[in-house]
Parts: sequence; structure tokens; C-alpha cells
Amino acid sequence: MDPPMDDQPGERSQLDGEGDGPLSNQLSASSTINPVPLVGLPKPEMSLPVKPGQGDSEVSSPFTPVADEDSVVFNKLTYLGCASVNAPRSEVEALRMMSILRSQCQISLDVTLSVPNVSEGTVRLLDPQTNTEIANYPIYKILFCVR
Repeated sequence: MDPPMDDQPGERSQLDGEGDGPLSNQLSASSTINPVPLVGLPKPEMSLPVKPGQGDSEVSSPFTPVADEDSVVFNKLTYLGCASVNAPRSEVEALRMMSILRSQCQISLDVTLSVPNVSEGTVRLLDPQTNTEIANYPIYKILFCVR
């Protein structure tokens, strides 16, 4: 029988930051390539992107996160940075690192997070003003996410 996946020695991953105050929601993605520390307001808005109609001849609008992928969009999040963690599946370790990132953050970046509904999709960080993609990560590379 294999040992549990939590806290296996030698595993390294990336972690994302957290929010201020006891009521803030925290979103964190732990990825083997470059995870995203995010913090949201107490109740982040959630919406589904609108797909262009079949009769539309224009290319997808820059204001829709992804025209070819169903996803859930989390607005009003803050990117604080990323860090390596020793136990990427440990919520305690994730929250500890998020606290460190929050205390060291000098400038925060507002972002929108688009999370696909399918395992083959891509998690995307978007600029909330222009919906321009800042970064993207294949969802299968994300090991752990905490809110």
C-alpha cells in the first residue's frame, strides 16, 4: 500500500498569497510550475463567461475570459506573489505561507481568476480592467487550492 500523498518528503511546489482580516476569503493555487497567491473579498462575485453565438462572425471579445472553455470566474481578487512550499497538499502550510506573503507584500495586483469546469482546461489570471490574460496554468498541474 502506498503512503498517503500528504507531506511526502522531497515534494516542492509553489503557493499563492492571502487576504487581510478574518472575514476575507482566500484563494491559493499550489502548482509545480508557478502557482498564484490570491486573496479575495468576503464574497467574491462569480459568473460564467458568455460564449459568442454561432452567428457571430467576430473573433472572441477580449472581455470574455475564454470563448472556447466553460469556466467559473472569481472577481475582486488580489495577487500577492508566489513561494515554494515543502508540503504542497497541506492546508496548514499553505495558510502559513500565505500569511508570510501578505506580511511581505508591498504592492498588490488586482486580478480575476478563471477556473475551468473540466480537467483538461487552463486556469487563467486576468487583468480585471481589460480582461487581458496575465498568466495561465494547466489545471492538471495544480496540486492544491484553498479558499
